[in-house]
Amino acid sequence: MKVEGRVSKVWENGRVSLYLPWLDYPVTLDAEDIDEVVKAPKEPRARNRRKPLYDKPT
Repeated sequence: MKVEGRVSKVWENGRVSLYLPWLDYPVTLDAEDIDEVVKAPKEPRARNRRKPLYDKPT
């Protein structure tokens, strides 16, 4: 079964805590319960707009 979530902490003993989209609290799993961890692609940075989106009325 494939489950996607956001990793919140990696413990010293190898356990991993992660947030699942449908739960409000983290779930901690042992290292042997996890087959693969893939780093998510970076989201594009927000552009800093110096100009207003509209012209000022004259």
